[in-house]
Amino acid sequence: MKYEVKWKALTLKLTKFMFFAIAGVVVFSLLARAYKLNFDMSVVFEHVEIMLLPLYLIGLYLFCLAFSALIGLCLSTAYITLTDTTISGRNYWMFKKHVRLTSIKKVYPFSNNGINAMVIDGGSDGSVYISTHTENYENLVEQMVSWAERNA
Repeated sequence: MKYEVKWKALTLKLTKFMFFAIAGVVVFSLLARAYKLNFDMSVVFEHVEIMLLPLYLIGLYLFCLAFSALIGLCLSTAYITLTDTTISGRNYWMFKKHVRLTSIKKVYPFSNNGINAMVIDGGSDGSVYISTHTENYENLVEQMVSWAERNA
């Protein structure tokens, strides 16, 4: 069975976050410049035409969408494949790993640098990271925990 990562939803969420983070800094900078120049708007916007600001914002949104889409496409490769004998997925470095279900030693959560996942530790087989944004995440983790308890 194949468990896909919800990469489209992640792409839109990341796009929204990036857009508001960057646009917020730009707006704050313009307000600080306006305050410094006593709100003389002809000087504040001397290098930028006010009428083009909506186009700049649209361009910024499209840039954020394109960058987020690249990240989303990368995350789409992090799907999990579960067969009768193995679980396949990506490790921390995004290399494909196959872990035998009989070699699962432990299952534990992982959170670092924005990566939230459940780690399936297969001992010498390596480890597989299951993103929290994977379809049927709870069910999949529950199955892996039961395998780890059987192998303990």
